Amino acid sequence: MRGEIDNLRICNHPRTQEEIRSTLHSHLTGKEAGLVGYWDFNQNGSDTEVLDRTGNGNNGRIVDGVKFVPADSL
Repeated sequence: MRGEIDNLRICNHPRTQEEIRSTLHSHLTGKEAGLVGYWDFNQNGSDTEVLDRTGNGNNGRIVDGVKFVPADSL
């Protein structure tokens, strides 16, 4: 993929457009109702593991390279 991803969120229920907009630029705690996966990609530039901030253990691993940049530069 060519592009930028700031975070990835997966919920176990449909969300309305307004619900999505209301948290679009918010940093989540990982404990929000219905949130089953949340990866914020706040790595230090050398980690290859991406932690699921919900505590559900859905951690991932980055393969084939990635370039981390500060979110304020996107």
